[in-house]
Amino acid sequence: MVEEFLVDVLELDQARKHRAYNPFPLRMQDEDWEAYRSAERCHYCNSEFSQTDKARKKVRDQDHFTGNFSVARPAPPATPP
Repeated sequence: MVEEFLVDVLELDQARKHRAYNPFPLRMQDEDWEAYRSAERCHYCNSEFSQTDKARKKVRDQDHFTGNFSVARPAPPATPP
């Protein structure tokens, strides 16, 4: 019984990891596009977006498990090579 439970937990964890590393494609409805276009500040940190500063460029955030648009936010920081 415990062994079956642990096998189930491990299988669920593998499925979660697969979905996290292989997200659904971004899906945006008309109202999502309107929310994205009209956003002037980050939903999380309230900083203003910038067209010239790459660190504050507006990007679309999504739920990787559903593919649904979440919010507009600044671009993630570049990772060093």
